[in-house]
Amino acid sequence: MNDTNPPAPPADPIPGPAEPAPNTQPQPGTPPPTPAASPAVPPIIRAFRQGADDARRAAQEAAPKLKSAAARAAYEVAYGISFAGVFHYTLLKELCPVPMKEGLRHGARAAASTAEQCAARLWHWWESPSTPMPAPAPVPAPPVTGPA
Repeated sequence: MNDTNPPAPPADPIPGPAEPAPNTQPQPGTPPPTPAASPAVPPIIRAFRQGADDARRAAQEAAPKLKSAAARAAYEVAYGISFAGVFHYTLLKELCPVPMKEGLRHGARAAASTAEQCAARLWHWWESPSTPMPAPAPVPAPPVTGPA
């Protein structure tokens, strides 16, 4: 058989929108055609998943170490604060004259009272956040004792 016309290509078995010809412009208001997924996408997805798994494992391994370090740091800070407070208190108690000791006692009592009032206001405010924070109470003047 000597046909001069080549046979027609088979019809597209999957019906769908026809692709625009290369020389045609898309109509205004229509989105541009989406490119087909490149063969590099599956390895990229695998790399992201592997990175997420590695990060999760690293965080799970680091968490106990971080907790231990935080606990040790908290201990060191608490130790330093208590040592400094007791050291200075003991030193002042031994070296200070009596009037200064009385002033320290009165100041400590006033500080404790003010801190308790402040804590009570904060707890009240914390339990009812719609209530505005009240102004702090004035600090009472220490009693004057000693030679006049």
